[in-house]
Amino acid sequence: RTALTAQFLRSGTCVTNHHELKGRNWFSSLEVPGRGRVKPIIDRDLDILRALGIQANLEDAMPEVRLLDIEKADALQKLKARIESTHYVFLGIGAGRPTKRWPPAHVIELMKKMLQENSQTVFVTATVPSDKKWMEDFLLLLTSSPDLQKSFVHFENIRLRQTAAIIFHCSLFIGNDSGLKH
Repeated sequence: RTALTAQFLRSGTCVTNHHELKGRNWFSSLEVPGRGRVKPIIDRDLDILRALGIQANLEDAMPEVRLLDIEKADALQKLKARIESTHYVFLGIGAGRPTKRWPPAHVIELMKKMLQENSQTVFVTATVPSDKKWMEDFLLLLTSSPDLQKSFVHFENIRLRQTAAIIFHCSLFIGNDSGLKH
């Protein structure tokens, strides 16, 4: 919409980049470099700056979450209040759409195998409202395995920074193609 508005306002230069691979340069007066190549979405967005002649480096543009020591301490306290362990594994079960989610039964099988290899493993999840149906199915399956139930911690509807602080204390992250993975 911004590019179309620029055209209506008769702006001299207009650049837009669609995130499909086979699309054309809709409304752009400059060619966007790297179109049609598979790359991270941030890199595709930086292509717009590059089209304008601005140097844009992917490594410099990657977002960082810098946690405060107090956030880390609070997360550890929350984990240990539920189950104390030296080996927390975060299960990033969320996803933007169902086709990107691993089925609950597969997650349960993975958990069983990992718990057999290390009995100190504690599995941790943090979910948002859109994860509710998947989590209900998962918890139903979890009831058939008391050992897994004892090794499972679930945080519901917590803030992203709190989730990041919890992940900080985990030895491993296993997850779907989701925001938390990125």
